[in-house]
Amino acid sequence: MSPSGDADVNVISTPKSGVLQRILGGAMVAGSGLIGELTRVSITDAFKANVVVTLFSSALGWVVMPLFVIGGLITVFRATAEISGQRRVAPPELPEPGGPWPAPVEPVSDAALDGYREAAVLRELPVRDCEIGVLLEVLGAMATARARLPLGTSAPAHETETATALLAELTRRGVLVTLTPGRCRIAAVPHLPGVAVVRALPEWRAACHELLRGRAEAATGWAAALDDPADSATAQRWFRAEEPRLRALLERSADMPELIRVRVAIPRLAALADALDLWYARIGKGENDTGMATVMDRIVSAPRRGAPGRRRWAATLVRWTRSRWGRLRSWWGTPGRWTAIPTRWARASGRWLAVPARWARVSVRWLAIRAGWAGAFGRGAAMLGATARAVRRGVSTRWRRLPFPGRGSRASGRFPGIGELARIRADPNYTPPQHIRPRSLLTNLRARAGHRWALAELESATPQLDRIATALEAAWWRLPREDVAGEVCALLNLALVHLRQGRLDAARDRLELAETLAADDRDPAGLAHVHEVFGVLDWAVGAPGRALRSWQAALSEWRDLGDRLGIARCLQHLGSAAVLDPELGARLLDPAADVRPDEVLRQATGWLAHARELNPSSLFAQTYSDRAAATLRTAPGSMRRGVRPLRRVDRWPLRPNEMDASADTSSDAASA
Repeated sequence: MSPSGDADVNVISTPKSGVLQRILGGAMVAGSGLIGELTRVSITDAFKANVVVTLFSSALGWVVMPLFVIGGLITVFRATAEISGQRRVAPPELPEPGGPWPAPVEPVSDAALDGYREAAVLRELPVRDCEIGVLLEVLGAMATARARLPLGTSAPAHETETATALLAELTRRGVLVTLTPGRCRIAAVPHLPGVAVVRALPEWRAACHELLRGRAEAATGWAAALDDPADSATAQRWFRAEEPRLRALLERSADMPELIRVRVAIPRLAALADALDLWYARIGKGENDTGMATVMDRIVSAPRRGAPGRRRWAATLVRWTRSRWGRLRSWWGTPGRWTAIPTRWARASGRWLAVPARWARVSVRWLAIRAGWAGAFGRGAAMLGATARAVRRGVSTRWRRLPFPGRGSRASGRFPGIGELARIRADPNYTPPQHIRPRSLLTNLRARAGHRWALAELESATPQLDRIATALEAAWWRLPREDVAGEVCALLNLALVHLRQGRLDAARDRLELAETLAADDRDPAGLAHVHEVFGVLDWAVGAPGRALRSWQAALSEWRDLGDRLGIARCLQHLGSAAVLDPELGARLLDPAADVRPDEVLRQATGWLAHARELNPSSLFAQTYSDRAAATLRTAPGSMRRGVRPLRRVDRWPLRPNEMDASADTSSDAASA
């Protein structure tokens, strides 16, 4: 436990796999191939004249060679993937972060704009303001969709061909109003056409696709930049300005079930929700504190509204058959028109086709499928139609035992991973159903569900530490190998649980593994957290010097990332340690300056005050700050020399490399 007594503040959320997959990887395959080749050569040299041995060695050679090739390919693929994963260059097309947006204003309804198709499409978009660049892309998509309509479709009265001309027209008619340079909002919209008509237009689908694509790409890029020291500060500024708008976009999209008809709309919205989740984790909010997981569950569930999941496949089959039968009837005409062939024609053609007259008069009841049926021609159609009607009525049939993806009232249908992950975030006790496929997706979801439950249980009044440790370890084993950040997260939380259990060696083992995984810029934020928890562990085992160095390293890394909560925690650790032992705290200051005990306490009060400013919920910063102030008041000569508590940072704690340099300078001066 840290000197501030706050071990649980280091718990972070989300996990990962490991040892077994590495053992059964490329190195193991290549080693098996090498051993097999050595065995073949040894046997061949010992029994050169034996025909059986010669045939066996030849066959073994054909088996060993593919193993070498497979092992080499696996090694090259993993090395390439690791190198590409280490490239953390921010994409150059990321938008520049602007200032805060004004409060959104709903557009007014203007009857003079009735029938203006483009303005009606803008009315049904899930945004009310946007950048000019994004709006030009949306308008360009609308114009392209309009140009691709079939010939003969009536064009609107105000049709334009380019996005810039359409933007000028919308601005001239008062639909769009400029907010600031580069930003605009929708000010006026028509009352007609109605919502259902507009959301059925191809222009609306194209506009939604382009809007969601641009927003998702920008949010995903800036979310990745949060863990890049070069762009972290800019990414945080972007999220502070855009977070209310992204949240409003998701909330409005939850009320648009027609988005299911927009290509990849649901995955784009899921990418937005994931980016917001990363931002909320950075600023210390819980999995569903803002309700975004519940909103995402509503979005994924929108296509199923009005039809239970276990019956949706039958209703889809009925709709598909009715549409195909309608097209067939429109082309063929009345079903009996061509099938009721006159008798004399049947007799005349019978000698060629051997079709009896009674067969030629095919009964319409076998061809004209009635509206309630859901199949094709013949007796099989009647059987399939009866089964579909039975399923719709809820009658038990053997067809219902098939593992349809939409089975169950809580199934996710076309988006199982997105819907299940949203429910895991919303409900820590939720368990994904067993029928989800592929199996790797189910394993991944169960790992995250177990990790989510473990964190919720850890925050309870009487946590069951043994069960929590088991759940975290199971989550670490189940998560995919590529999820380095998740693996580091699970190992960190497992180490914190071991600390609370008193299993210090087990905690150190988990932290060392997490440090290895997070090194080489694979997870900068995870590495900073590992160093911070290492300091807590070293303080618990009675090594305060090592603890200070770990916290100094963590503070330096958190400052590079601009993480306010991480900086606050490390300042609280270092400040409370300096208050408990001023001589120990003197190592954190430049020895060339004043390092008397009262000056160390004075600087510690500045660190603790800044920790409270960055994170008002810092539990022990105020306690140790008051303790340092009381010591300064009673210290002989402190107040007389003007040594008073600070309200802000005066001198930051030395970084580890600066402390080593100052130590070398002090030793050189002492030797001289």
